[in-house]
Amino acid sequence: MLSYILCFLAALLVHELGHCVAAFGCNVTVSEFGFGWGRKLCSLRIRGVDLGGTHFSLMNYLLAATNILPLYQQDGWKCGMIILRGSMRRKSPLIDWTFTIVGSALSLALIAAQVLTSQFR
Repeated sequence: MLSYILCFLAALLVHELGHCVAAFGCNVTVSEFGFGWGRKLCSLRIRGVDLGGTHFSLMNYLLAATNILPLYQQDGWKCGMIILRGSMRRKSPLIDWTFTIVGSALSLALIAAQVLTSQFR
């Protein structure tokens, strides 16, 4: 169990660092870097970025877990759109909507399967 928690926290750290790298690459100022919501447990400022440790919440876990799925406006969806548009070298409303609908349907089916599987254990 501890190894899963450590792996999850490592993946979360890498994910959030990816947001920071993308922001720095696009000249967007990053003022805060945190892992959850709630009261700060500690705070450290490095190169103008406030690094806070906060209470890790269930909502943040759910957001992180669904963020990789191709659900509309999640990171998985945005990456898929960039890959599709880059490979086609143009925007196509038909392809965009197809990816959005099919990606959302598959994501919801995956979530439903996970919930049903966990209920029968």
